Amino acid sequence: MTGTLYGLGIGPGDPELITVKALRLLRSAPVVAYPAPEHGESLARAIVAPLLPGGQTEVPIRVPLVVERFPAQEVYDRATKSTRIGTSVCPPGSSGATMARARLSPCSGAG
Repeated sequence: MTGTLYGLGIGPGDPELITVKALRLLRSAPVVAYPAPEHGESLARAIVAPLLPGGQTEVPIRVPLVVERFPAQEVYDRATKSTRIGTSVCPPGSSGATMARARLSPCSGAG
């Protein structure tokens, strides 16, 4: 069996904010898979429900969506200790954002 897998971002939860391309792919896919809690309904599925044409094979992917299963605070604490956050003051029209992405900072106040 072969096919193409598309990962669709469904936005912040409003089905009217899904992209035109994502909507086209969602409606044309013969199979729709989505994350769902171990028990209960899927929020992702509920968001796109009014957009589904029907007749598609649906595959809920059951995953533990509970904080207790993951060391969330510990991971966050470790990340904040190893992440350096800084700011730059760059003149309008400069390439400060591009340079910051490259970890170079030609602007004043790089921190």
